[in-house]
Amino acid sequence: MKTKALCQFLREQSGSMSDKWLSARTVEPVSVYSINVPDKVTADLREQNQHFIHTLINLLENPAADRMSSWAQEIAVKRAASETPLYRTIQQFRRFRLIFLETAEAYILSHEDEFSIHDLLSFSKQVHSAFDHAIELFTRYYHQVSDARMEAHKTMIYKQTTPVIPISDEIGVLPIVGDLDMHRAAMITESAISKAEQLNLSRIVIDLSGVLVIDTMVAGQLFKMMQMLKLLGIQVTITGIRPEIAQTSIQLGIDFGDLATFGQLKHALKYLYKE
Repeated sequence: MKTKALCQFLREQSGSMSDKWLSARTVEPVSVYSINVPDKVTADLREQNQHFIHTLINLLENPAADRMSSWAQEIAVKRAASETPLYRTIQQFRRFRLIFLETAEAYILSHEDEFSIHDLLSFSKQVHSAFDHAIELFTRYYHQVSDARMEAHKTMIYKQTTPVIPISDEIGVLPIVGDLDMHRAAMITESAISKAEQLNLSRIVIDLSGVLVIDTMVAGQLFKMMQMLKLLGIQVTITGIRPEIAQTSIQLGIDFGDLATFGQLKHALKYLYKE
């Protein structure tokens, strides 16, 4: 009963707590939490904080009715989208935790005869546990969203930086440059096949001179791409195979014997134009 009355008091003070939190902001460069953000952003922050307060109090009253996950996920998506650094949101959790505890303390001091030491310690543990729970959920979702955005960004870069360059109506060049992992190799495969079909190419030159290191799985993926291109009726020519890559291919059992290979791109093009 005592805790229920305290929670009701905290619920009634939710607006005041949000106001204290917002008024304590400072000027922060490129931050959604800066005091000089547009009024719309401030209004959104207040609404999000109000939602957090009521979700938190509901959790304190009934741990079985935990709705913190949906709140944390929603905020994580918004903070990641605005590129707000994780540490800035963690700072706000710390600041608001103090405001929440100070508000609870004000009620307890005015009703101190109703609370035992055990009551105070128990409530304090509940509050800290609830805040920690919220932070853990937010951090987890924030990393998931950030990782997904990073993967999408990498995919976009890979598609843009590994083009099939048409040099005639029938011939295209696929220059592969930089580090290769399975994800990028798969993206190159998808992009190369799609572009080769779109351009209606009959021949494609894959230049590997810009690839320094390649592991067995990536070599296998590239070989798979070459076989898929052949099945589509596209003649594949390989240039710039380094000794290390050739050795990896041999160890993997990949046979380039049925593919035309050249040390340099210019030699392959000279050969193809002669045909």
